[in-house]
Parts: sequence; C-alpha cells; structure tokens
Amino acid sequence: MSSAPFGNDPAKIERYKSFWRRADATRSLVGFTTRGWFPLEEYAATRAWPVNSYLTPEMVVPEAFLEDEERLLEEGEVLDDDIIRGDMPAAAAIPWLSGMLGSRLRILPGNVLGEDRSASWDEMEALRLDRAHPWFRKYLEFAEGTTIFSAEEALAAFEDGNDTTSLPYTAALINPFLVESGFTEAEASLEGLFDASFTADYVERKGE
Repeated sequence: MSSAPFGNDPAKIERYKSFWRRADATRSLVGFTTRGWFPLEEYAATRAWPVNSYLTPEMVVPEAFLEDEERLLEEGEVLDDDIIRGDMPAAAAIPWLSGMLGSRLRILPGNVLGEDRSASWDEMEALRLDRAHPWFRKYLEFAEGTTIFSAEEALAAFEDGNDTTSLPYTAALINPFLVESGFTEAEASLEGLFDASFTADYVERKGE
C-alpha cells in the first residue's frame, strides 16, 4: 500500500526511465484499475442521467463529480502497480471532444456516445474547435471550480484546522456521515491517516 498521494511514488518515474533506456529490469511495468466498463456507474452525478436521452452541458455540474473523482484516484494508494495517476474531468464518462465538434451526445445504459454525424470529408476537414462552444466552456468549468494548492498550501493541509482546507478537520466531518448513511458501522480511526512526509520532502527539496 502506497503512502504517496494517489500512489504516485517518485520511484515509479525511475522505472519508466529504465524502460525508455531499455535497461535491464526485474519485471515488466504493469497497471491495474478497479474502474469498470460502464463509467456512468462510477459517479453519483451520472447515475441520475436519464437513459436514451441526450446529454447537454447544462446537465453537467462540475462540483458534483469532485468527490467521486478523488475516490477513483485513491485506488492508486491500494493497488501496487506502475500507473502514474492524474485526472481529466469525467474523461471516461463524457466524450468531450465529440460534443465540442458538434455531435449530439446520447446517454446509453452506463455510457455516453457521440452520435455519428455522417459528415462528408470536406465537412470534417472544415471542423474547428470553437472556444465559445457550450461543451468547451463546460469543460473549462471543471478547472475554474477546482483550487490547485501550492506545495506549501498542500503541506499546511496536513495540520489540524477549523475549516475544510485542513485534511484532519475534513475527515472528522466525513466520519459521522459515513456511519449515518450506512456505509460503515463505526467511525474509522484517523490516527496516522495523513502522512505529510512526501509533501514535506518535496517542499524541502524545492527550496534547495
């Protein structure tokens, strides 16, 4: 079990470098995921979308995805593999580029599919990304609704606090909710849950 956020241990990078150098290795690079083939089942927000209808930008609320996005990334802290995990806004659930280029997005059981436009080659070659398109603007909303911490702010988040910028404070809020909603029978111990060593080491090395 990795102590690095989302399992992104720096040692993984060295294994990739060895691969590209064609250096000797004790094993192959491997990756695993607990995600299924039906991405709409992975998010509480998408499970509410009506099947056999069309998805519109107004139906996508970025804030409704954040908790599930973080949960999905946390698989890296359990799976001992070589994947370096990052994130794209609901990438598997929403075919963003199809929507941005004018396809209607049809909601299927467990998935969303951009409908075939039956466009000619000339029409396809004339396609350009319109930055004013509603799907492009909705995509950018995910970034606008996300606060990216600096390394120093991330380190401070490991300290006790009295608002949701503190990890221990936020975990203490979530604990009773998990019991009340029936997800667990008892509150989990928070002792030793948050390890700041990786972030502290990065902050220290950044200042050298």
